[in-house]
Amino acid sequence: MTTTIEDRLASLEKSNRRLRAMVLGVFVAGAVGVGLGMTQVIRVPDVIQAKSFEVVNDDGARVVALGSTLNGEGMVTTFDGDGDELVALIATEEGEGKIRTFDGSGEVLVVLTAMIEGGGAIGTFSGDGQQLVSLSATDDGGAISTYNADSQLMASLSGTDIGGMVKTYNARGQQLVSLHSNDIGGIVNTYNAAGGTLVALGMTSNGNGAVGTFDGDGGELVSLGTTAHGEGAVSTFNGTGVRLVAIETTGAGEGRIRVNNGDGNVLVGLGATDEGEGLVITFDGENVLLVALGSTLGGNGSVSVNNSAGDPMAFIGTTVDGGAGAVQIFGSGGGELVSLGATVDGDGAVLVNDKHGQIKRLMSGGD
Repeated sequence: MTTTIEDRLASLEKSNRRLRAMVLGVFVAGAVGVGLGMTQVIRVPDVIQAKSFEVVNDDGARVVALGSTLNGEGMVTTFDGDGDELVALIATEEGEGKIRTFDGSGEVLVVLTAMIEGGGAIGTFSGDGQQLVSLSATDDGGAISTYNADSQLMASLSGTDIGGMVKTYNARGQQLVSLHSNDIGGIVNTYNAAGGTLVALGMTSNGNGAVGTFDGDGGELVSLGTTAHGEGAVSTFNGTGVRLVAIETTGAGEGRIRVNNGDGNVLVGLGATDEGEGLVITFDGENVLLVALGSTLGGNGSVSVNNSAGDPMAFIGTTVDGGAGAVQIFGSGGGELVSLGATVDGDGAVLVNDKHGQIKRLMSGGD
């Protein structure tokens, strides 16, 4: 059968109509799909659960890990590009939280802990894992401690609601210095290698102060004290705690010095008042007065000498206002043997007695 040109044209037009219908159908279907996609709500899950999550870099090395410890507590860890742990955040079953930082070799450098009681602590460590510094805080106060490379405590500082404390130690853990303070004052102590106190310094809020030195076994050697009223005292002691020397002053200007023997008995005493009066006395070690010297602001003075039994042996007295003077010499039994007297008018007298007190000679004269 012979196909004419008209038949071929008609067949081509029919094919074009079918092709246009197919393209239109595909376009409409696509448009409907897009429209439906634009209006459809994407549902996001409320919870995603897994044993752990990891974040990796472009090289596939993990840089963050979210997981749990062997005890079932939560943990977040960060890593460097080589996979070495840098920071770890951990929660414990007791309700505490910790943050740890590491060096490139995995050694802990810093640990930060939050305790369930409300306090906190920070610890720093060397590259060998030895703790160097610790800082802690509680409801009662805070504390800082430092350690040497052998983890031996070297210094500590603590504070409470009424005061604070500082302590230092040697490499063997023996306390060397301590400083305490509270609401009424403070004290500083130094110690020897055996822990014995060597020096103590104290002060109070009302102005009193004291310094004491010790022999290391608890025996006081020297003490110095002052008050806010201007009073002061210095004392020295022997190895058995007996006071040997005491110097005292008062706010009124009075002063005293006492020198004692090893038994604590007075050997020498010196006294002075704010009115210019003074006194020097010596004793025999058994509290028996041997010599006494006295003076007054008016110029009066006296010297007394006694024997070991306390009986007077000699006396010298002078006055300035009257110009009078006297000398007396006594026997061993206390009886007056010789007496010399003089007045400002030029009168004088000498009296000599025997050992029984009977006058043996009397001499007097004047202008």
